[in-house]
Order: sequence, then structure tokens, then C-alpha cells
Amino acid sequence: MTVVTPRSGFDLEYYLNRTGGEKTGGGYYLNAAQQGEPDGRWFGKGAEALGLRDGQVVRKEPYLAVYNMIDPQTGEQLPGRAPGTYARFADVLKRKLAAEPHATHERYLQLEREAAQETRRSPVYTDITVARNKSVSVLHASFREQARRARLASDAAAEAL
Repeated sequence: MTVVTPRSGFDLEYYLNRTGGEKTGGGYYLNAAQQGEPDGRWFGKGAEALGLRDGQVVRKEPYLAVYNMIDPQTGEQLPGRAPGTYARFADVLKRKLAAEPHATHERYLQLEREAAQETRRSPVYTDITVARNKSVSVLHASFREQARRARLASDAAAEAL
């Protein structure tokens, strides 16, 4: 079974804070948890049109430029519609607090929740995670191992299963 999970992203720095660094000897799970994901790479005709080579490691300056619709080579504005800009959470909360300057701590927390609900954010990317169920991988590996053992034992009938 394969699970595909899309997630809207709002913070361009998320990607930059999740990649790179020395990997430990902790293997697949520990390295991902301790050190982040592997460096991203540019691919495709869109990247090529922006002067980025296929397989080139993603670096901070070109990455931020592209997602802010700036050509990373020339610094010119790219065509298209930029993500919408909306009132920031801090501004919405500030306005609410100004309307209620003597709010209690409980009311302050309530105003924070209201501000969070009223703050509209435009996603800047969609992160897609593709994960295969581990049991499928284990099942596949066990079939291959049984076939290998049958082949070593010269058991053609068992190997055919």
C-alpha cells in the first residue's frame, strides 16, 4: 500500500531548516529525525529555464528567490501572480488587544485563538510525502529470500512459488 499525503506549506524557511548536515550512524529512521531530510535538488524544464541545472543542490538564495517569484540569475520579477498577502497574525492580535486594553489573561488567550482563526494565509508550496507501507516491503523481501533459499537448495518447484 502506498500513502500519498499532501500538505500546504506556509513557511519557506521550513525546507531550509530540515535539510543538510552530517549524518550519524543511526540509520534511516534516526538520521531523518536527528539531522533532517537529504538536500533537495532542482529538476525539470522550469528549473532549467531559471538557469538551474538538473540535479543541482537547492541553496537558500535561489530557493527563496524562486518562491518569491524573482529570477535567481537576473533578479527580475518573474511573470505570474504572486501569493496573496493578508494581515499577519501579530497585526490582527494587536488590533484586537487595542480594542480591549484591559483584557484578562483568559480573555487574552481567547483573543489569540480568534486572531489565529481570522488570519488568512496563502500557501507558498505544497509538500507531497509518498510513503510505502513497511509490511509490503518486508513481504516482498521475504518472497525474494525464500526464492533465494530454494535456488541454493536446487528446489526448482519451491523457487517457482
